[in-house]
Amino acid sequence: MGTRLSWALFPLLSTTLFLIDTTTSFCYAIYLFVYADRYSVKEYELPYNTWGAFIIVITFVSSFIINIITVLDRYDLSTLGTKQKVQKVLLCFVPHLYVIKACYRHMTGTLSDTLTLIETEWAGFTRLLQGLSESVPQLILQGYLVSFEVLRKGSTEYPSWVPVVSLSVCIINAAFGFTFYVVNKYYSQEMEKPLVWQRVCVALAAIFLLGGRGLAVGLMGSSWDMLWLALLGLVTIFLLVFVYWTAKVRGRRGGPFYNLNTRFTLSLMETFAVAVPLKWTIIVTVPYLSLSVAFAIQRHQDPLDWVFFSVPVVAQIIGLLLVLICRDVYRKAYSVLTFSVLPPKPEVIQPKTFD
Repeated sequence: MGTRLSWALFPLLSTTLFLIDTTTSFCYAIYLFVYADRYSVKEYELPYNTWGAFIIVITFVSSFIINIITVLDRYDLSTLGTKQKVQKVLLCFVPHLYVIKACYRHMTGTLSDTLTLIETEWAGFTRLLQGLSESVPQLILQGYLVSFEVLRKGSTEYPSWVPVVSLSVCIINAAFGFTFYVVNKYYSQEMEKPLVWQRVCVALAAIFLLGGRGLAVGLMGSSWDMLWLALLGLVTIFLLVFVYWTAKVRGRRGGPFYNLNTRFTLSLMETFAVAVPLKWTIIVTVPYLSLSVAFAIQRHQDPLDWVFFSVPVVAQIIGLLLVLICRDVYRKAYSVLTFSVLPPKPEVIQPKTFD
């Protein structure tokens, strides 16, 4: 029984982090609603309660995206009837339905020793999507609001522990989802999990990279009063990565919709975390470092400005070093992923020769 409970620790941690992440984001939004009438400070002419509404909207929109991608990934809609298709679409509007189902099955299956590899893959896939499509956007928006408060006024107008806790949980949850996914993919390839120090290394690299990149976007937006410009840069990075993989698919005679879901997820993963070729990870890091430089150009008078500048820069450099240390884990884990993204190479038909 003790061994079984120890096996259940990982899915229990996954579920707990997911629930805490969602809860703290809602708590942050509630605090913004509470203090909206007490202070007149506005950003982009938007009061606190509007920014609190944005935090809640991100949760529901990302939940819908996760549900849609999960349905497209798990079911062949062409084999379903009209009634079943409508039912699947309607269920996508239930917040975090498939994340909750995956976490529940992950825990119960582990405890009862009935968990299959496919169910573990599903749990890893949904947790990765939840981290990248919800936790990271929350990190960017909340980092933007916190840096605006601290840098403009010297302190927040609400208890400081609220944004600090929410930001920290966003980073840890997104990093856990990525680590969980990488470890499972590695296991699919090697039929054994990476060593403990390698798993710790992957987790720490994810914390530093995801946290550093998300904060870089939020800080640049707050310093220039142009959150839209920082987000545009982020979208540009994602589109470049997505176009790269789409071009590789077309180069192998794959249609434009060939494994679209997996390509979308892979592009998100490479935008915020680690890319398949490690040199691409370094290339993607450069625009994020440029955002930090843009922040320093605008704000460099006070020592606090340099602290805010240094945090995302140092975090990303540490993250890259950790990636290099455990690069073999990413190479083996991603080999399964890239194989599923790219269609097989066309067979080369050799011309007949006659003796």
